[in-house]
Amino acid sequence: MIKAARDLYGRNSATCKKVVTAWKAVKVAPTSSCDTAAEAFTGSSNISNPGFESGVSGWAQSRTGIIRQSAPGAFPHSGSWFARLGGYARTHVDRLRHANVKIPVTKTARLKLYLYSYTKDRSASAGDKIVFTVTYGTTTKVTKTLRTYYDIDASGAYDLKVFDLTPYAGKTVTIRATATNNNDGFATGWFIDDVAVKVTTS
Repeated sequence: MIKAARDLYGRNSATCKKVVTAWKAVKVAPTSSCDTAAEAFTGSSNISNPGFESGVSGWAQSRTGIIRQSAPGAFPHSGSWFARLGGYARTHVDRLRHANVKIPVTKTARLKLYLYSYTKDRSASAGDKIVFTVTYGTTTKVTKTLRTYYDIDASGAYDLKVFDLTPYAGKTVTIRATATNNNDGFATGWFIDDVAVKVTTS
């Protein structure tokens, strides 16, 4: 089914991703993927517990239960554990961070993760959001935004997200995800899984 969706609708298409998500939701591990090139983007550097399979080890969460095992309506990209942020129809903030990530001096450094986003807000306005940032520095802390995703960006499937960390080569950074829900009465949430830093030296 995944191969057929890929052939009919294109690699990395929304339809193909929804087929993958549907099988994972019923705990059937897909034997194919929508974007084989994206799936091949692997390798980690100084990210401990990248798939949350050791629970909260290596991570800090703003409330108990952000890092969790699969449950009805909430599931990982792979394995049994993942992080779930947001999902509230009221004002709320969830935070997840991984400190002491050493970015080696290399030609390129990329942060990759899989993000699942869902929303019940069908308006065209951007309200709820998740922000990915990187912080570095000892005496003076510097925080840079890698990317912001809003409720209108919700995909309803796991997407591979890649952020450039090359400007922070030689630094030790903290990577954060901050999910903010507003009081509009519509729930928007995000699942994060399989976090890694990919580096190349040539």
